[in-house]
Amino acid sequence: MSHAFILPAPRIVPPLDPGFRPPVLANRAFEREVADADGDVTALAGSMSLDDHSVLGIALGSSQAAAEKLKAAQALLEAGHEGATAIWRTMGVNLGYTVAHYADFYPVRHVLILGRCTSGRGGTMLLDEARRVLSCEFPDLASRVNIQLPDEKSRRVGQSIAAASLPALKGDAR
Repeated sequence: MSHAFILPAPRIVPPLDPGFRPPVLANRAFEREVADADGDVTALAGSMSLDDHSVLGIALGSSQAAAEKLKAAQALLEAGHEGATAIWRTMGVNLGYTVAHYADFYPVRHVLILGRCTSGRGGTMLLDEARRVLSCEFPDLASRVNIQLPDEKSRRVGQSIAAASLPALKGDAR
C-alpha cells in the first residue's frame, strides 16, 4: 500500500476552483486502496478549502452587508453576467461533491436545497450542477438521492423550514 495521500481530480471541475479536489474522491480512493491491501475498509475524513482568489471582476463594496452583496450578485446572475454564472455553477459543483461525501457517512436519500442563494435562476443552476456531478461521478448514488428545490417563496426562508422539521429531543421542556 502506498503512503501517498491520493487526491484524484474530479470529472467536473468548478469554474472558479480549477485545483478543487473533493474529499469524497480522496476518501473513496483511500478505501479502495485499503480494501485491496487487506480487505478492510477504513474511512478517511477530509475537508474542502478554497484559496482566496479575486473573483471575475464583480466589484462589491466592502461596506455592503452580506445580504446586500448576495442581492447584487443575484442581480448580475439574472442579467446573465458570466462571472456571476460561474459563482453559482461553482456552488452547485461543490454541493454535488458534498452530497456524495455525506453519503459516505449517512444514508442520504433526500436533499432539500434552501436559502436566499437558491432564489431565482441560481437555485436551478445549483440543482442542475449538483445533479450533474452525481450523475457523472457517482451514478449509483444519483439513482438513490433526490435533490430538490421548494417553491420560490419557501427557498428564502430555509432556516425556518429546517428548524420546523427538527424532531423534539427527549426531555425537551418546550
